[in-house]
Amino acid sequence: MITLAELKTYLGISWTDQDDLLQIFVDSANDWVKSYLGKNIEADDYIDIKNGDWQKYILLDNYPVNSITSFEYNEWTLDVADWVELDKSRYELDPDIGKIFLTFYKHRWFQNYRISYNAGYTSIPSDLKLATLKIASRYFNNINSDGIQRETVAGDSITFESENISNDVLAILNNYKDVY
Repeated sequence: MITLAELKTYLGISWTDQDDLLQIFVDSANDWVKSYLGKNIEADDYIDIKNGDWQKYILLDNYPVNSITSFEYNEWTLDVADWVELDKSRYELDPDIGKIFLTFYKHRWFQNYRISYNAGYTSIPSDLKLATLKIASRYFNNINSDGIQRETVAGDSITFESENISNDVLAILNNYKDVY
C-alpha cells in the first residue's frame, strides 16, 4: 500500500542509512492495516465458493470487484465437481460492496456457486495511503520513546502519546472495514 520512497517523502528524509529500518516500518504498517481491515486491499484474483441454497444474493469475500472472470453453479455437492457456467443475464453485481444479486434463484438443495473474480484497489485511495503513512511514521517517531511516557532533560519536558493508533487514522480505516 505504501512504499519506502513514500514514507521517506512523508517524513522529509533524504538519507539512506536507515532504509532497512524504515522498510520494516513500511511493511509493519501495511500488514497492520490489512489485518485491521480483515482483507487485502490491493487488486488480486480470487475464487469464492458459496452456498446458494435459498439465496437471492451472494456476498463475495473481497471488494471492490473489478471484474468477474467466471460465475459457475453446481447442483450437487462440492464432491461432485460438475460446474456449469451461469449466463451473465442471470445476475447483477454491485462492485463497491461485492454483492451479486441473482435475478433468479433455485429453491434446491446442493446449489453451490463458484465465482472467479478480481477485487481490490488498482490504485490505493489517498486517504487510506495517508492513514498507513501516519502509522508507519508513528513507528519511526516513537523509536526512541518505546515504553517511555514522559521525559525531562535540562528542564524541558516532552510527553509521548500513549495511544497506539490515533482517532483520525481509525476514522479513515473504518470507512474501509467490512460492515457485514
